[in-house]
Amino acid sequence: MSGVMTRAYTAAVALLVFFLAWALVSAHPWAASEPPKDPRLARLERIEAKQQERARKVKRVVAKRWAKYKQRERIRRRAIAKDWKRRREQEAIYKRKLAYSYAHRAVVVRYVYGGGGGGGGGVSSGGSSGVSSGGGGGVSVSSGGGSAPVASAPVSAPSVSVSSAPAAASSGSS
Repeated sequence: MSGVMTRAYTAAVALLVFFLAWALVSAHPWAASEPPKDPRLARLERIEAKQQERARKVKRVVAKRWAKYKQRERIRRRAIAKDWKRRREQEAIYKRKLAYSYAHRAVVVRYVYGGGGGGGGGVSSGGSSGVSSGGGGGVSVSSGGGSAPVASAPVSAPSVSVSSAPAAASSGSS
């Protein structure tokens, strides 16, 4: 019996050694001690880390600026839309007033009697083809703003006597 027990213990110890060796090999104890790195590679890694940090900072700044730009853009677009709306409203009011003025236009005739002074009377129409004979005591016919048509009825001016009045002393003695 001692031979059987010895064999069983031997098999158990052999199995235990096998599993311990397996665990030891799978842990890679020789890979833990790496050879020293090249100092140039270490320097490159430090530079890369700094650049990545700078890139993160730049991204944060750009994101803040972009958000501020978008906010200002929204405000600007609202102001433009508001101005366009106001412009369209003003155009509509103008068109209504213009249509009303065309529908209700009338000729306005004004008689203007001039003050003193020599010369004959004159008739003047308010348009660009106005006729006027100089002097003060005349009659003037006007058509409002000059753009409306002038009355087609003849206008008669009161009779005015024309006499030669002495000229003012423009050339005289000093």
